[in-house]
Amino acid sequence: MKWCWFHAAWEPMGDFGKSKGRSDGLQPLCRQARAEQDRAKRASRAGYKPQTPQSVREAAPEGKKWCAAHGHYCNVTEFGRDERKKGSLQSSCRGGARDLDAARVGRSSRASKYNPPPAGTKWCCWHKRHEPRECFADASVTAKDKSGKVSMCRVGQTEYYRANKGRYLGAVRLRQARKLRATPKWADVQAMSRIYAECRQVERATGVPHNVDHAVPLKNRYVCGLHIPCNLRVITAAENSSKNNKLIPSLAIDLTAPGWAHLHPQAA
Repeated sequence: MKWCWFHAAWEPMGDFGKSKGRSDGLQPLCRQARAEQDRAKRASRAGYKPQTPQSVREAAPEGKKWCAAHGHYCNVTEFGRDERKKGSLQSSCRGGARDLDAARVGRSSRASKYNPPPAGTKWCCWHKRHEPRECFADASVTAKDKSGKVSMCRVGQTEYYRANKGRYLGAVRLRQARKLRATPKWADVQAMSRIYAECRQVERATGVPHNVDHAVPLKNRYVCGLHIPCNLRVITAAENSSKNNKLIPSLAIDLTAPGWAHLHPQAA
């Protein structure tokens, strides 16, 4: 015998399903209790219609199939194909599937194909709602998801930064320390300052965000570049974000080439 806390009674061991993760190898609820619990959960959902058990249904009329969403028989032609189901048809007709999906809108965060988003809006992953597309117009490249699309509005970016300020500051300090370690004593600091000033001028003139990129990245799996003028270049922020810390052979500097020594005469 085993105790079923749902029924608050002792039940035969054979009434419990198996569970490898538990010490006794059995689930805490008997099968009947799990079925009752599942029915109670389904009944609490919006738009739920109780189903007639298959054991008490009348024989299916010709050309009809039971619709789990509507709770009655519908024409077979109204059901979509599903090779995994018995009879290779879905359990709900197309209209029933749309009704179920519409009932889930109140519980689902994103809109679906049956519930398209409002016109002129875009999903903000921080606010978990649709925002006007104008809010995403000037979003920075740091707010893009893996698909390259801006996933947070400007207000969401600000709130995300404030909520994760320690993480951002940690990343900034780590990059500053890495840049200091990659700056040799003979580096021309004034030349590097002019490159950063040039980047700001280009950004103001074009209106397009620009960054100063290290041709040979400071952090890479195979090589670590130096923070020196000949390793800096002005590129767009989008191009810099896509490059990340990848090593592009065409941008690599041949430090052994003749004429490179004049960049660090003190080291000669």
